[in-house]
Amino acid sequence: MSTKITTVARRGVACTTLSAKALLWGPFFRSALCIVAMLAVPAAQGAVMFVSSGTEKINQVSSTGVVSSFTTVPVNSYIAGLAFDGSGNLYAPGDHSDQISKITPGGAVSVFATLPAGSHPRGLVVDGSGNFFAADSHTDQISKITSGGVVSLFASLPSGSYPTGLAFDGSGNLYAADQVTDQVSKITPGGFVSFFASLPTGSGADGLAFDSSGNLYVADLLLNQISKITSGGAVSLFATLPDGSEPAGLAFDTGGNLYTADYQSGQISKISPNGLTVASFANGITNPAFIAFAPIPEPSSAVVLAIGAGSFLLRRRRV
Repeated sequence: MSTKITTVARRGVACTTLSAKALLWGPFFRSALCIVAMLAVPAAQGAVMFVSSGTEKINQVSSTGVVSSFTTVPVNSYIAGLAFDGSGNLYAPGDHSDQISKITPGGAVSVFATLPAGSHPRGLVVDGSGNFFAADSHTDQISKITSGGVVSLFASLPSGSYPTGLAFDGSGNLYAADQVTDQVSKITPGGFVSFFASLPTGSGADGLAFDSSGNLYVADLLLNQISKITSGGAVSLFATLPDGSEPAGLAFDTGGNLYTADYQSGQISKISPNGLTVASFANGITNPAFIAFAPIPEPSSAVVLAIGAGSFLLRRRRV
């Protein structure tokens, strides 16, 4: 969470905050004390965006669970992932097209990047610098795409791997789920690959997502469950879905609830932070597989406590 400098002025006397939680004892002015605390609030989340497996259609779900169409990418793309940039543009890799599409907030579609012929990009994610990373399920590789659309090889996984879901931790390390080996690999910012954790046999590891505490969650597509992996690599069962479920994509909301696109049951499920409550968020969907929250940029918020008389002017800047 970042914080911009914010100034609160009291009739010519200024207190300036420089950190997320600053408490500055300002100069006395007519025996009045100026106390300021600055608290940055993260951007809100908008609609849940999802893709039905094997299609070119991107749909959205409102906060009340109402499903509607958002846009359509080129025919035969077979979208296999979703990721937003910092400006609210949506990106979708085409598993059968070797391309990544860019969709503006208004739904306009264009080609963002073209990968080497024969690529099958999946599980798109973006890092803090605006670079995109896509798993190629047919070449055991992870590709890096700059914000300008330049493609390069980032890392090679062990031969025979089938990378699907990708996720970044808070230190910039990239994690890749392997649907064939039931393992999760860790890839440093420099592209060094190492083993991170083993999932239950036959899990069919798919989507990945980190919570705010640094725990990694994995959609066990073939076991009707969600696994939780600590930062130390310890694996445990987090939540069990109804029989016949096939959880694929994962995404957290700002309240710590985990959402999963359930391919087999045709619904998006909402799981409480403790994993004990699994509820249907939206249903009647055809094979939902990939999911992402649309961002809503908002200005930071400030909390001001003033002791004494006088008027104050609060200036806010976007985070």
